[in-house]
Amino acid sequence: MLFFRPISLARSYKNLSILFVFIFPFLFFRLTCIAPLGLPHAAQVDVQVGSHVIPKDTMIFPNLHRITRNPEIFPDPDQFKPERFLDAHGTKFVKNEHNIVFSIGKRDCLGKSLALIEFFLFFASLMQNYKFKSVIDEKFLDLEPHVQFTQSPKPFEVIISKF
Repeated sequence: MLFFRPISLARSYKNLSILFVFIFPFLFFRLTCIAPLGLPHAAQVDVQVGSHVIPKDTMIFPNLHRITRNPEIFPDPDQFKPERFLDAHGTKFVKNEHNIVFSIGKRDCLGKSLALIEFFLFFASLMQNYKFKSVIDEKFLDLEPHVQFTQSPKPFEVIISKF
């Protein structure tokens, strides 16, 4: 059973860089995209996409996983590159319209705000209390997810020790 030291959200936000607070969750969710397919939509009219025609009333499932890992938008999509979300000076968060892990528009994920804050609290608490070490060399870690209706990491071994 894990026990967490209580953390003050206000104090934690003050003590952490604004970049970490906003960028890390987006990087994490972009890499994993827990729900790889968005909610289904229907084409309201016939639509031509390249050489393909999508007939009216066709059910469309947006592939959020592929959108967030598009190498034309995110070069080296499997690499951890925080600079993707920084301005030219490297000091401010810049939103990327292609980073849509919570979907997009007025029907985006209702739990987005809760998910981000819960992720921050959970992650911050773990990082305050524990050290993590892989049992294998980092270069051999497989970051490809186990894909089903949702995505999850493949099984791995880690050494967790208390500070």
